[in-house]
Amino acid sequence: MLKKCFLFMMMIAFLISAPSTSSSDSNPPYDEEKLIEVCIYGIVQVPRDTKYVKCYGKVYKVVKIVEYTGESKASCRCPTCCDGLCYMIITCPVSPKNQQNSKDGCGCNPDKKATSKDGVALCELWLEC
Repeated sequence: MLKKCFLFMMMIAFLISAPSTSSSDSNPPYDEEKLIEVCIYGIVQVPRDTKYVKCYGKVYKVVKIVEYTGESKASCRCPTCCDGLCYMIITCPVSPKNQQNSKDGCGCNPDKKATSKDGVALCELWLEC
């Protein structure tokens, strides 16, 4: 009987302390109200330094933003994931490197199929699934 009472008390102590020792996500590294929704409104503009975005209200971590070349796997377009990643087509500011290297200053790279106008290019926004 004493053994059962001891086990019961240990179980109660564990259940009471478990929530306080678990990791808490009460302070996420982003302000959810300021996140850009990238799935509902068609092609949206996203700054290159963006770390998190929303897709249908769910928060995703941005892995990278690269200029669109037209060579990405169509099967990896969000919401379908390939190796834990998916991408969306967005518009983004032209990278300063491309803008400085181009003859006309627009940031167009003749080797790529990306379109660029007024410092904005089509880009792939790669998200962590």
